[in-house]
Amino acid sequence: MENLSDILTFLPAVITAMAGLIVLLMSVYRTGINAIFGVTVAALTGGLAIAISDMFGPVGTSFYDMIAYGGVAAFGTFLVMAGTLFCVLISKDYLEDIGLHLGEVYAMILFATTGMLGLAVSNNLIMLFIGLETMSICLYVLAGLLKEEKTGAESALKYFLLGAFSTGFLLYGIALIYGATGSTSYPEIAAAADT
Repeated sequence: MENLSDILTFLPAVITAMAGLIVLLMSVYRTGINAIFGVTVAALTGGLAIAISDMFGPVGTSFYDMIAYGGVAAFGTFLVMAGTLFCVLISKDYLEDIGLHLGEVYAMILFATTGMLGLAVSNNLIMLFIGLETMSICLYVLAGLLKEEKTGAESALKYFLLGAFSTGFLLYGIALIYGATGSTSYPEIAAAADT
């Protein structure tokens, strides 16, 4: 039952990931875009409600101290969920105007949100890296969706190259921190820095 309690502490991200899979399947089976939009908004609203309740709940860590929950982590989750919900709501008309009101767009937004939530609750450099890469890969796809236009392909390529270089620098920095402190956990790194 410990695994279930770990999952419950990361529930907003689990909801967005599952909703992303559902939206992707709905778009494969040619479900109406309004139904896909509704599932996206419902998942983000549910995750936002859970994030609000988590702000007033207990504070701790889970998944072998890889993520934190409650307190600042819950506030970060709230900001990500509220920002994503706001962006999805205001971008519907814009996506219709440019011809990109597709189910895949909403799936990528939900998967990118899952990565952002991983960043918001990370308590370990490895979790930070996983969250950052999950978010980045989805944003590469979103940047390149306007493939008919030259600017869409160009922006996706430039973002991918920038992301690849910055990922290398981040991994190098994580390796240096691990070599200096013997840990990738934030509290242990902070304790090592104090000595």
